[in-house]
Amino acid sequence: MDNILSFIMPNLPFLIFIGVFPLMLYLGYLGRQKQKAKMKDIAMKLGLQLSEGQLFQQMSSQPQKNSNARDFNNYRTSQKLAGNNFLKELMAMMTPLALTGKYKGYDVKVTVVKRDKATYTEFKTAFPRALCLGLKINANSLLLKQFIMGQKGKEVQSGNEPFDKKIQVTGSDPLKIKYLMTLENQRSLLDLFSAHPAATVDDQGIIVSVRGFVEDHMKCSAVLDKMAAAAKHFTNT
Repeated sequence: MDNILSFIMPNLPFLIFIGVFPLMLYLGYLGRQKQKAKMKDIAMKLGLQLSEGQLFQQMSSQPQKNSNARDFNNYRTSQKLAGNNFLKELMAMMTPLALTGKYKGYDVKVTVVKRDKATYTEFKTAFPRALCLGLKINANSLLLKQFIMGQKGKEVQSGNEPFDKKIQVTGSDPLKIKYLMTLENQRSLLDLFSAHPAATVDDQGIIVSVRGFVEDHMKCSAVLDKMAAAAKHFTNT
């Protein structure tokens, strides 16, 4: 007994680790499987595709003729794991699940991410082409005003007090941006930011982060609808 205790006590942290770590992996695997099933359902109802994660997709793809030995070894490893769903899911867990595709004519991506130990569902809607205006649109706040003072973008006032009071617009080409801020665009942006104050609009598109995992397809659709409504006013610039 003394010999056993003399072995266990110095190695207790390691023994706890090797006992707890596999359990944590397994629980993470089960959680991801549930999340994956729900995202598959959302994808089917919204006409999107479920992405397993870029890292695993790259490793699972057939290497090109000019690929190096490392790429080929990664490919062989992924093929060995292909028959083991559990190990395959563990590899895929290194990258977040995502939904991608077209929604109301726009390229969209919905990703479940972890930030500051919290889960967020991040929605992205891309414009058909970059605006090249140095555009940045956020909800108006004193903190934001202080932050942009040292930035290259210039604040753009629309002349509509209710809009300017709630939304901060900056960019490198104020004249073009002011022309872009039509009344219809202002209404769509007010609608977007009223529902999602942390939204961001830039030259590439619109980003909305919602705290938690949005597992209902109707809620996902509601977010994407507002983003698409705002995006259409930036399409013909």
